[in-house]
Amino acid sequence: MDVKVYSLAADGDKYLTPHFQVKEFRCRDGSDVVLIHEQLPWDLESIRYQASQEHGKGKEIPLIINSGYRTVAYNSTLKNASKHSQHLYGYAADIHMPGVSIKDLKRYARNVSPNHGGVGVYGSFLHFDKRETKADWTG
Repeated sequence: MDVKVYSLAADGDKYLTPHFQVKEFRCRDGSDVVLIHEQLPWDLESIRYQASQEHGKGKEIPLIINSGYRTVAYNSTLKNASKHSQHLYGYAADIHMPGVSIKDLKRYARNVSPNHGGVGVYGSFLHFDKRETKADWTG
């Protein structure tokens, strides 16, 4: 597996890519450990770039990570969260971008990962993950 283990305290401000820091992938329960698939931030960079090119009118649009890594304990508190969520392994991020539709985000995600990975469309965000098989759904 290509998952890296980080410490929020020691590595939180570390940039993984030009736009994404470790702390953006942290579990919302305040845990120090942060697991991140090493390709995930780069794929998010690509999604961000595509959206900014198409919707930004010459400006970059921020990609916001609503949820990245989750501990088992935190995941169990979430309504409708899968017991085998890709978030538990550092493989997933729930994202949104101001001014960019979820439909467009899905298209950009599939451009980045056409033959594998999970892409879930929800009302206000898109789930994107690095699983080996291709899976698309609406939640």
